[in-house]
Amino acid sequence: LNIVNGINLNGEASQTYGWKMSLSKKLKLSCKKKGSGGGGSTTGAAGDAAGDAPSISTKDCAVLLLIPPHYPRVLLEQILQVWFEDFGVSHVGFALSAVTACVAATSPATSKQMIMMTKKNTDDDDDSKQQQQHEEKRNNKADTGCCCMVDAGWSGISIVPTFQNKPLMATTREQGGTASTTTAIRRIPLGGKHLTNILKYHVSYRQWNLMDQEWILQDVMEKLSYFSLNFQQDMRVARKLPKGQRPWDRDYVLPDMQTTFEGQVRLTPQLLYMQQQEEEKQQQQEKSDEQKQHEEEEELDEDYQEGDDDNDDGDRSENDDDGNNNSDNDGDDEEETDAQIRRRVMRQRQEEEQRRKEIEAEQQILNISIERFATPEVLFHPSDVGLPTNMAGLAHGVVQSIQACPKKYHAALYGNVVVTGGISQITNFQIRLEQELRSLTPYQYPIHISVMDSPITQSWMGAREWMCSGGVGGVGSSRSSGGQTQNHSKWSINHDEWEQSKKDPKKRKLCL
Repeated sequence: LNIVNGINLNGEASQTYGWKMSLSKKLKLSCKKKGSGGGGSTTGAAGDAAGDAPSISTKDCAVLLLIPPHYPRVLLEQILQVWFEDFGVSHVGFALSAVTACVAATSPATSKQMIMMTKKNTDDDDDSKQQQQHEEKRNNKADTGCCCMVDAGWSGISIVPTFQNKPLMATTREQGGTASTTTAIRRIPLGGKHLTNILKYHVSYRQWNLMDQEWILQDVMEKLSYFSLNFQQDMRVARKLPKGQRPWDRDYVLPDMQTTFEGQVRLTPQLLYMQQQEEEKQQQQEKSDEQKQHEEEEELDEDYQEGDDDNDDGDRSENDDDGNNNSDNDGDDEEETDAQIRRRVMRQRQEEEQRRKEIEAEQQILNISIERFATPEVLFHPSDVGLPTNMAGLAHGVVQSIQACPKKYHAALYGNVVVTGGISQITNFQIRLEQELRSLTPYQYPIHISVMDSPITQSWMGAREWMCSGGVGGVGSSRSSGGQTQNHSKWSINHDEWEQSKKDPKKRKLCL
């Protein structure tokens, strides 16, 4: 159904939010169906289905919208106009996505849900122990009430220090002695979109023109990118080794859109050849070890036979001769079988090599080398791609944001840095950020960085938890379980207040 007519209670969203229809409305709906059964209706089956479907009127709904920090006021006004005039909702409120993500990070229900989702294949004892450890860590963090949220998303990185799920304000002293408050929120204009564009420019200049295939480069970033734990050392290794033989080199096979619709990652031919050589060396080493062990066992058997009685010397000598002849024959047979196996293996390898060359001739391969870790490095050193040298990286932005807060919060904020957003799923992100922060932070401050199990949906889960629990100032659905209207004035704006704000700008209300 259209949102203007109402919200369908039979949909997936209604089941997710737990919306249900009251008993009185069910009785009215059933009576309506019985009464319309005998009469002739001209609207048709589709119209009856649409009209009889249970729904919630938009006039009874309050909407909470998640926005990034420093959102333009002009856009907020346009959003309010759409929701009030086009959709006809009763209340509209705004909240920072980083703040709701902080709610999800400190919520016991959300943390328990994440543990159950990620630990399905472990034993019950391990689940209980890990859940208990997670709860202890969460309780220790919740005692301070401080949390430094790092929202690394698609268009940028927002750093929001919070205390009791509210953004902290920075206090500065001016020359005249008066104190002024400013925000401690920091934003870095680098995100997943910029990393994908950087990789797109490099690949299009050196190999294939993929300027219009952004989704392919995004898939490459998700599958192959990682943060280097020693960038300078990796670059020195890259200068010494030729391309294709570096340990991080990979081939990304582009989809042909006929038989394959998704790119595949594989090792380069040089690395495959080196891997095969290592496997052959290991096999030879295992054979030599087995042969030595067999010889040692034969020597022990001979020593044991020499210690027998002298009466059995003749029989033992005959048996030894027969054994030697048999061993010689066995050796000849083994040499012949080994030669046959070697020839057969060489023939199979030649056939596989020819088949691989034929397949590669039809495929389009994208060679990815140092771009795997050089592209994400821009988040910590933006000047590597020509951005201003005075532009702060991710670690410097976190330090600046925390240092802007009052000094009494510094230790607690450094001890509880929570990362959310899609960029946090890149390999080694948590370890690298901790290394960078450790080099910029005073030694007396312990650093702890945590990444949620579902960083992409963490803000939504925090907003849902916040509204279901009542939140701050009565955040919740427009009607409680008893049918009484709740107070939304502390976190939202209604239609009358919005109409007055257009007439008198002084009455405008910033709902964050």
